[in-house]
Amino acid sequence: SPGGGVGDGRRKKLAIDYLLEGESVRTNPHLRAFSESTLPDVLRDDPNFKSWASIKSKSLRKEIAEASAAASRCPRAVAKALEARREGSVVTGSTSGTDPLGDGTDVVFFDLCSGKGFTSVFLAHRYPNARVVMVDANAKMNLTHLKSLAPRVTFHCLDLYGEETLALLRREMATSGKKASAVVGVHLCGDLARRAIELWDASNADALVLSPCCLVREVHARRRPCGRFGYGLPLLARKSGWDAYGLWCRFLFHHAGFVGDGGDGDGDGDGDARRF
Repeated sequence: SPGGGVGDGRRKKLAIDYLLEGESVRTNPHLRAFSESTLPDVLRDDPNFKSWASIKSKSLRKEIAEASAAASRCPRAVAKALEARREGSVVTGSTSGTDPLGDGTDVVFFDLCSGKGFTSVFLAHRYPNARVVMVDANAKMNLTHLKSLAPRVTFHCLDLYGEETLALLRREMATSGKKASAVVGVHLCGDLARRAIELWDASNADALVLSPCCLVREVHARRRPCGRFGYGLPLLARKSGWDAYGLWCRFLFHHAGFVGDGGDGDGDGDGDARRF
């Protein structure tokens, strides 16, 4: 059969097969890095990842590209944070090309609003001895694939705004993050991006890798759970000529205590971390 069905002795093609055969793995550096790793074999051959086969190709491509990008940023973010801690100030020079996380021993990652854990799977694969803590409020997801990652990767059904989430971060850092720690948030909607920054700062984690999603949805005063943070950005974007999402990212960037482009001396536009 055209799809390589069971009847002819070949495995039926999965969405990941079509992804690996497509043009995007040649044009997108994050998808290319994924295709050149051994992770595709794990996702195709491990029966615990069977639920991933039902994900549509377009969604799978997007999720993998975002997770790959976030995982690739973690070593640099941690390296800068550790250098800043040693120097006691903002980093002003470039870091070495060596991955400071090694194989992940005594390293803990916190994947906030993790969903099924695409980013967590990438981090666990890249750092086989790291501890990866997934946090999400959705208790109805199929997480059978985590059986293949236990006990290194764990899922916690928690509200990001709850006190128990911060307590979890602090507890895991004390037991598993003696070398380094990083808070990672991919595709966080609205105010959740601000909350991720708050958790990073309050937990005293080393690094933050954040990829926000949509802007804060503006609601009436009595329905605002977290004040007016981020309100008025669409109007400001229209008046200033900025892209609204780009302005939101810049707003979060400075809120986190970062210096902007040109302030860190390496010209990469990503700034460097400093404590509040």
